[in-house]
Amino acid sequence: KVTKMSEMVGSFRVVLFCPEHLSLIQGGGDLRRSFLNLALSQLRPLYLQSLQRYNKILKERNKLLKLAKDDPETFSATEPMWSAQLAHEAAVITDHRDRYVQLVNDAVRVSFADMTGDREVPELTYVNSLKVTGDALRDREAVERRYLELLSTRHDSEIAAGATLYGVHKDDIAVTLNGRPARLYASQGQQRSLALAMKLAEGELCRRLGGGEMPVFLFDDVLSELDAHRRAYLMSRMEGRQVIMTACDPTAKEMACGSVRTIRVTDGAYSDVS
Repeated sequence: KVTKMSEMVGSFRVVLFCPEHLSLIQGGGDLRRSFLNLALSQLRPLYLQSLQRYNKILKERNKLLKLAKDDPETFSATEPMWSAQLAHEAAVITDHRDRYVQLVNDAVRVSFADMTGDREVPELTYVNSLKVTGDALRDREAVERRYLELLSTRHDSEIAAGATLYGVHKDDIAVTLNGRPARLYASQGQQRSLALAMKLAEGELCRRLGGGEMPVFLFDDVLSELDAHRRAYLMSRMEGRQVIMTACDPTAKEMACGSVRTIRVTDGAYSDVS
């Protein structure tokens, strides 16, 4: 018996690509954090458990910060416990995310080069509250100590904000193109190519890190948001993979590689037309 949704995560691996994901580059950090969380949770059950604990602790610590002005004694007595637990989970999550982003970066470069003829160089870097990169993020004990230091010494600013200001809930992925921030300097077409490359990279890493089996790809009306070149590239990469796609364009079937079963939906009624 499955009692929690988290027990199902990773049992059936899926890569979802929908119009919202085309804003991965230009949108806010919450979209890129969601990209990391969903991808890693399918591959690493321990990551999902750590993320769930982190979010629960964060919620309790934020409540404590909001009440700190009216009840400073309770804050002083309990804050060290919440901060220590939050710092521990933050170190675990940071390690997983940094390693994954490095792998995504390599895979994105390959896909982006295929789409653009290897004329431009993208780079993805994990950005964290500690403002450190590289091997320093792999030392979980050092990262935990640094987070605990921040959480234990910046109470005034956090109480004023009524929220935790340091932690992995603030992290992001910096995406550059030829060394310049892609969200500011890349064209809309370039941004969409980068977003597409990120989702394809997610699928490739799901196969590579998940035992060699390809995930199922779910495309939710994404073709209408891509130009002809990117549509053709996306469909060319789907050969030999299981894909479930929704589309309003009747020519979508002709763009697909291999055998395709088409189901037409009209006013809620389904009919098999292939």
